[in-house]
Amino acid sequence: AVTFTNKAAAEMRERAEQWFPRRAALLRSWMDLMEAASEQSEAARIALADRLKSMANREKNSRGQVEGLRRGKILEKKEAAEQEILAWAAARPEQAAAVTARNELAAMVAEQLRTWDRDFLLDQVKGGPKPLELALTLVRRAAEKVKPDLEREADYMDREQDRLRERLRRDQKRMHLPTEEALLADVLRRAAALPAGTRIAAFDALAGTGGNATTILAGTRVTDPAERDKMFDESTGQLAARRDPLLDLALALDRDLQERKEREDRMKGTISRLRPVWRRAVIAHAGKPVAPDANGTLRVSLATVQGYHPRDAVTLEPQTTVAGLAEKNTGRDPFDAPA
Repeated sequence: AVTFTNKAAAEMRERAEQWFPRRAALLRSWMDLMEAASEQSEAARIALADRLKSMANREKNSRGQVEGLRRGKILEKKEAAEQEILAWAAARPEQAAAVTARNELAAMVAEQLRTWDRDFLLDQVKGGPKPLELALTLVRRAAEKVKPDLEREADYMDREQDRLRERLRRDQKRMHLPTEEALLADVLRRAAALPAGTRIAAFDALAGTGGNATTILAGTRVTDPAERDKMFDESTGQLAARRDPLLDLALALDRDLQERKEREDRMKGTISRLRPVWRRAVIAHAGKPVAPDANGTLRVSLATVQGYHPRDAVTLEPQTTVAGLAEKNTGRDPFDAPA
């Protein structure tokens, strides 16, 4: 779960009026495509089941956030409280830095809104068509593996590679190509509708060559598990040399995604510098302890471990005795007891 107690009013408005409603709408449209396919094909129903469940959870969460914010008038209360604190701080020279920090946060959000549609689509694209997600993973893996291990993104460090390879193999069962084509076509339509000045270069380049979802998926080998396994170990140059239409799109799109990530990282750095300054004014205005945001707060969970009754007249204790440990020992994981 994510909470927003520490956000400035402008940040909260972006979540309330842009991010949550738009995410709910996007996921609902993708779910409609997947549900329609699942109703017509048992193979589609099986392949798409867990992705549909995950999307449904996120879509429900987004709708719930919108409704909760509306019902509780959270945004209105946040803005009123912020204006009160701002007026209080403006009257105190020692709070000048806090006023500046709050205004810079608001300006940052305004700048963020300028490219919001573009950035939102880039942020969501890997959650849509599975073949594109796989291609993007292969491209990023090739780019990351030439770096020293500790400089890589966490998912591409050496310790994760076996799991990553296995996930790419398992994902074969989570694809239904007719549905993936429909999802990719939807992404391309959304990209084509972006306002001038906020276009995504990779998708514009594809449109310029006449490429579409049908031709891309018909010409790619990324959806072939054996070929994909080979691609996992290839360099960026080797992937490009394949002239695979989906890999070509992913190679271009990865550049857009990395540019987006760099801007996002800079924005997070700015927030980490400004928000504490403003929050100190919030706390000073309150004149008493202010509840912390749940994000990043240390918590302790307390519980009582008990046995259970799997069937009548049978009780299993919560701890295994030494005698039970010896009895269960097979010499193989997970029952490989130390000598």
